[in-house]
Amino acid sequence: MFQNLRQGSQIYLLHKGMTPYLEMGTVETIPTYPMMGYYPQMPMMPMDITVRVGEAVTQYKQLPPSAEVANVIAQNSGEEVCIACSREFVNNELQLQMQKSVDAINSVPMHEKRIETLKQIHDQLNPEKVKEAQQAEELNSLRDKVTDLGNLVKELRAELKARDESSH
Repeated sequence: MFQNLRQGSQIYLLHKGMTPYLEMGTVETIPTYPMMGYYPQMPMMPMDITVRVGEAVTQYKQLPPSAEVANVIAQNSGEEVCIACSREFVNNELQLQMQKSVDAINSVPMHEKRIETLKQIHDQLNPEKVKEAQQAEELNSLRDKVTDLGNLVKELRAELKARDESSH
């Protein structure tokens, strides 16, 4: 639990951005509270700790003292970080993150079908837009055909001109 951490305790930091990565650091500073008597009915106050990873020192705020793991926003990068007291809890978070990604991938066909159905409903609700889109498609098709005919006419003229010149 975070409340049991001491200066020098190992801590695990799983950065959960688009390219996740793991850092292991040590607790640099922990809060010290003056003993004012023990009141079991009072909730424990969230705690702030400072963690050193290599030369970098980062503060993590509002950690729940009775938890083993917490998701926080890193002060320096603004990204979500899972901070854990043990490897076991980092492994649990890794499994959770992998499962979320697998679920997202597996949901793609459902979302594709949903988009198709929503487009059908949109078209049913807005027939004038469907008609405009069909007219635009037909117009583009006609433009392409006219362009092709224009190119064919140019080719025929060039061929006739070449025949004319070779017969003289």
